[in-house]
Amino acid sequence: MINRALVRSRVLQQAYVYYHRDDADIQSTEKELQNSLERTYDLYLFHLLLIPELTRLHAEFLESKKKKRLATAEDKNPNLRMAENRLAAKIDSCRPLWIRAEENVLNWRNEEAFLRRLLKKVHASDLFARYMAQDAPDSFEADRQFWIEMMRDIVMPDEELAEVMEAVSVFWDNETQLIEKIETEDQPDIEDVEQSVQQAQAEGNYQIVPQDNAPTEIVKEFVLKTIRHIDAETDPESILIPIYKEKDDASFGVALLHQTIIHDAEYKQIIHDNLINWEVERIADMDMLIMQMAIAELLHFPNIPALVTINEYIELSKLFSTPKSGTFVNGLLDAVTKKFREQGKLLK
Repeated sequence: MINRALVRSRVLQQAYVYYHRDDADIQSTEKELQNSLERTYDLYLFHLLLIPELTRLHAEFLESKKKKRLATAEDKNPNLRMAENRLAAKIDSCRPLWIRAEENVLNWRNEEAFLRRLLKKVHASDLFARYMAQDAPDSFEADRQFWIEMMRDIVMPDEELAEVMEAVSVFWDNETQLIEKIETEDQPDIEDVEQSVQQAQAEGNYQIVPQDNAPTEIVKEFVLKTIRHIDAETDPESILIPIYKEKDDASFGVALLHQTIIHDAEYKQIIHDNLINWEVERIADMDMLIMQMAIAELLHFPNIPALVTINEYIELSKLFSTPKSGTFVNGLLDAVTKKFREQGKLLK
């Protein structure tokens, strides 16, 4: 589930913290990186757990209606489609999901009030009404499609869900689908941020960037991918996507972080030597760090094609840095790559 694009994002975040904390050291930063990746996987599991938990709460809701003093015929004989949803039952019987949930204290029972509000939102949706209609298709495929659409359109975009996730884990990023970025000569003090944003907007140095490749969106996409791959014959034990897409990805992040930090001065000098009509002091901190990471990857990971590396860091710069960073990073990394080839340092 955790692919290299997500690993690079987490490495960038941890490296940035390392360079902006006086008490940071490489060993503790590497541990924080591993912890952040583990917690990211837990957030994937936490989303999946919503399906059996909401189904359970819905079943309890139906039972409570049966016990009303003036229960109607419909209350006494409710529509059980959602309560008996086969996709939800399949996920509920996935032992690895519940084992990991218990080990890492992933428990929606502590958020019962939120779940009840979310269930009301589910009940009020047109999607729920169509699914529960008497003439609606009744099959595993229909049950699965219900949860694909429900998670994609109703549950995961919920603003309160984002707040709950942030409370659960500091490694869950802002859920909003846009990042606001400003370009300034100096980093503003926290009390001057609003004024700096207004000034940047007036000067054309303000940008809103979709979070399509952000860690939050990657996690959500893998939740939907998991649901899509479950069918009536799926063994519940094999439902979960493994934490890492490739075995080497587990060590890739730590190695990338380590090489970026220990070669700090060397890589900054390489960047300085390849600047054209630009002063090193004018490079944004995030741009410098992104290029250091890219150089580390170019030199120390021979199995990753150079073009792949360059494209990945251009995307990171678009997501995390200034509006003009993508073009700047692209030009410099292209120059560095050509020089590495001429010097025989790049054999891929």
